[in-house]
Amino acid sequence: ERIEQLYTAYLDMFPSAALAWAASKFDPTTDVIEVCTTEPYIVGGHCQAGYWIDEHRRTTIAGLYAAGDVAGGAPYKFISGAWAEALIAAETAARDATAMVAPSKERLRVAIDVEIERIIAPLNRLLPPHQAIAPSEMELRLQKIMDEYAGGISTFYEANEASLKIAQERIGELRDQSRWLTAQSLHELMLAHEVLDRIDVAEVVVAHLLHRRETRWACFQTRTDYPYRDDMHWLVFVNSQRDAETGALRIFTRPYEQIVGGDRYLP
Repeated sequence: ERIEQLYTAYLDMFPSAALAWAASKFDPTTDVIEVCTTEPYIVGGHCQAGYWIDEHRRTTIAGLYAAGDVAGGAPYKFISGAWAEALIAAETAARDATAMVAPSKERLRVAIDVEIERIIAPLNRLLPPHQAIAPSEMELRLQKIMDEYAGGISTFYEANEASLKIAQERIGELRDQSRWLTAQSLHELMLAHEVLDRIDVAEVVVAHLLHRRETRWACFQTRTDYPYRDDMHWLVFVNSQRDAETGALRIFTRPYEQIVGGDRYLP
């Protein structure tokens, strides 16, 4: 019965582990389970990060909905919770779509052409080898920046203002260098856009870490220059918005409102 409960728990939150056991004929009743420590997660599934949403899973961008790890404010939702959120988001999107006014075909065609040009740009860049940057090279550089300067495993998940500002500067340099990002195949094109998206996320993460001058959740977010929790000033949500035209970030806070009674620090 306990083994059945173990498999049920893993299939709910980490199905690849249970499937790997089955594929390798691993028996948890007799075989020793190997474990190792891993980094804390900053995404919604294990933290309170994510996009700002309403109860219907609408984001602050019209027509964009969030479910699972990208939907903020509800930690430990795992697969079952993500499925429930996906159902809510899908129903909301369907309802909203019936009230939308479709753009003209000409306007839609222009928007599609612009997006296609942006997407295939790395594939169309014909640069000499000493200038071209492969997606794997840019990914490696980004991971090194975030690990060493933004509270990664090499610094025991700790950061401070000085290190975060270095991360901010290095990420800016990486974004500038993306003009030399190239792809040799459709697979590399996908990898190129993955690393570009990660640069966007890294920039926002560092900006949020810099703005919150306290340690709210040690290990998940530890500021060595502000090592204690400061409810007087920082019992708030830190939010950000990116200007669609300039790409500039605006960091601001939203008030925390406790909707469930009792002591928020006790079970």
